[in-house]
Amino acid sequence: MPLPLATILESLSALTMEDRCTRKNLRGSRRASPRPPAIACYNDELAFGALRAAMELGIEVPDQLSITGYDGIDLFKYAKPSLTTYRLDPVAIGKLLMDKLLEQLSSDDNLSGDIWQDGELIVGESAGWCAS
Repeated sequence: MPLPLATILESLSALTMEDRCTRKNLRGSRRASPRPPAIACYNDELAFGALRAAMELGIEVPDQLSITGYDGIDLFKYAKPSLTTYRLDPVAIGKLLMDKLLEQLSSDDNLSGDIWQDGELIVGESAGWCAS
């Protein structure tokens, strides 16, 4: 499903703060203890910001640092290097949640429990064995 231009621009403008934080942490890790071999980001936007920050600091991805995202947003497969991420199906998640809600509404019991949704690992070029 293609993203509307407004959504893309909004996401890219949100990168500014995340970029600054990532850049500061990567710059600091060069001076102090050894840099971690990988950064696992909680979404693809943050991972893209980490890719940009690493590039600006001269850190080679994935040779010196692996970066992964979590969302599977198609836009970031065009990043260089392409982003390794984990994709979940938002429609399937919505259906699972709606089924759970309807089950809760039709029951006198207070239902609880975990809801699991399988995803897909999208292997890009941003993760690999670091030379460290």
